[in-house]
Amino acid sequence: MLQVPGDLPLLAAGDVDALLAVHGAAPAVTIAPSRDRKGSNAVACSPADLLPLRFGEDSFYPHLQRARELGVDPCIVQREGFALDVDTPEDLAALQALPALSRTHAYLAAIGFHCDL
Repeated sequence: MLQVPGDLPLLAAGDVDALLAVHGAAPAVTIAPSRDRKGSNAVACSPADLLPLRFGEDSFYPHLQRARELGVDPCIVQREGFALDVDTPEDLAALQALPALSRTHAYLAAIGFHCDL
C-alpha cells in the first residue's frame, strides 16, 4: 500500500519509482518526509495494514517510532518531489521561488497568483 497526498506539486513518476525501488519485502515501511521533516508525504506499507497512518504537521517521527515498535526498520526516502507539500502560504511562496517546472507553477501564473511573504 502506498499513500501519497494530493498536495505535492513537484512529484514526478521517478520519485514514486525511487520509493518503490527501495521498499523491502513484508513487513516493510518506507516513508518520504516533508522538507521540514515533520510530516510524512508518502508512506508505503507491506502489508497494507501494518502501520496505522496519521497525517499532519507531526506525523513523520511518530510513523518512524511506530514502525520500530512493530519491529520494522523503516526506510527513509528523501526526494524533492515528495518534500514540498502545499499547506500554508509559506509553502506556496517556497514553490514560487523554485524554477517553474510543474503544472502547479503554470496554473498559478495563469491565474496571476503571487505570494508575497
